[in-house]
Amino acid sequence: MPIWLLSTLFTLLAMGINLIGMKNYGKVEMFFAWIKIVALLLFIGLIAGMIWAGETQPNGSIVNRGDWFVQGAAGFLTSLSLMFFTFGGIIATGMASAEVADVRVIPRAFNRLIMLLGSLYLFGLLAVLSVNSFAVIVPAQSPFVITLSRINIPYSDHVLNAVMISAAFSTMTAAMFGVSRILVTLSERGEAPRRLCCENGRGVPIRSLFVTVAALSISILASVFLSKEIYEYLTTSAGVILMFLWTLIIFAHGGFVRAQSGLTRTRYAWQKTASITVMAIAVLGILLHPSRWVSLLI
Repeated sequence: MPIWLLSTLFTLLAMGINLIGMKNYGKVEMFFAWIKIVALLLFIGLIAGMIWAGETQPNGSIVNRGDWFVQGAAGFLTSLSLMFFTFGGIIATGMASAEVADVRVIPRAFNRLIMLLGSLYLFGLLAVLSVNSFAVIVPAQSPFVITLSRINIPYSDHVLNAVMISAAFSTMTAAMFGVSRILVTLSERGEAPRRLCCENGRGVPIRSLFVTVAALSISILASVFLSKEIYEYLTTSAGVILMFLWTLIIFAHGGFVRAQSGLTRTRYAWQKTASITVMAIAVLGILLHPSRWVSLLI
């Protein structure tokens, strides 16, 4: 199936989920979240169990020092922008937090979310690299699917591939939700057309949602002409946009702290400096990779 057709189907399905309203949207996203978490936990447990039982050997890149930093410092720095992309869903969670009845639970929920995502990504990569060399991992296929294919468990690679597709679809749905709500906020503040803030009986900003889908259709059109490069361009550019947004949030938070009496200004100073430094290094990594310069312009 052509990429553009598959993308169109997923876009329409994501729009349909966003049209069902906030309450039902939360249930659907929770369902997808559990699918992703359970699948990753099963994958990590399966690899660990097979290594423990002696069914496979931990002879991958994680134990072979010659495979560490095979692309040098430039390769490591280039990968940072993609790493930021994997945490992009946190912003959509921030949008949804506006609907929370008790705002006091938000900081704790975000801390747990970051710890959960970080742990799943870290242990998932350790599982992949414990039985695989970098040489067998190719951009055209998921490393999780490659791993399951190599250990010869019937149909497991197809099941996990379906899970990975559902994970990408869930991210797409969350991004559509977040962007449409941002348009509503801008409209209410007079920074976007007033018509965009209109909501239906279910609390869905119909016009903002349609504008979001229309903008998304541009990337679908681009996939027709750049089918091989579109994924790398969009993920890298999305990482750059996220870093830009997070930088604005960091500075806005700093201004908020300074404006509040009774809050220690130096409490978050080192966190602010460290965060901005890491994001600046990630942008430097993109500059070291000429083929990704276009992502800075998107």
